[in-house]
Amino acid sequence: MEEYNEFKHIVGGYYGIQSIEDYDIKFYILKEVENYIKEYIEEYQLNVDYKEEMDKINKELSLRVKLQDALDVLQKINGPLELTLIINRKLKEIK
Repeated sequence: MEEYNEFKHIVGGYYGIQSIEDYDIKFYILKEVENYIKEYIEEYQLNVDYKEEMDKINKELSLRVKLQDALDVLQKINGPLELTLIINRKLKEIK
């Protein structure tokens, strides 16, 4: 169950990054996160249809949670600092 919660956290981060409109190269980062998700599923042998689960998780989580998850995911994949700053700015706007 712990592994599924982490999977949910990573997927939330994926959609948090996807929600950022003013970052030109986010599609490269999204691909990197998607690969990270696939590797995570394989490593922990999660028995999930990841596309279906991703859609379900996307509907469940608020934008705020997705953005917070995105900050953690970016740290795990050594994502660009610029995107982290944009997400922090967006989180402040939501508060």
